[in-house]
Amino acid sequence: MLEELNRSKVFTFEYQQKYGFVLTSCKKDYDGARKLTVPDVVSRIGREAFRDCLFLESIYIPDSVKVIEAKAFAGCTNLSEVRFSKNLTEIMGHAFDKSGITEAIFHDGLRKLGDRAFYDCAQLEKVSLPETLDSFEIGVTSCTRGSSPLEAMIACGKDMELALNAHGSHLLP
Repeated sequence: MLEELNRSKVFTFEYQQKYGFVLTSCKKDYDGARKLTVPDVVSRIGREAFRDCLFLESIYIPDSVKVIEAKAFAGCTNLSEVRFSKNLTEIMGHAFDKSGITEAIFHDGLRKLGDRAFYDCAQLEKVSLPETLDSFEIGVTSCTRGSSPLEAMIACGKDMELALNAHGSHLLP
């Protein structure tokens, strides 16, 4: 199966005993579709897997994916649309750092959002956090340094407060 997956023109993969199939990188010189779908056998998107993939505009993350590792989509400045897995439990730090993402709508099941997961995302306008969110780190949404203000929809029953200021936005526990 791994050999077949690695014939992909876009992605490379590895099999990890603990996690199963991990998408480890995106071929940055790919000159095809700008909208991609992660194969549904993948359980994790690896650290820096899509880092600086400038061609990427939209990605569908299937329900098989449970974790997005650190800096997975960092620097994907043209990435504006992300369909998140319904079974996503964790997004690690700086996962979407400096990406072009415009909204982050999460399903119940997300339990951890890492430090500055959406740092410096100037186009980010909307964030919806589920009630299942157990923890997040300060700076998760300190990402609106650009011209567009962050309009956060927090569907979280925990005692969280949104503080907006001219230099960025921060979710506070």
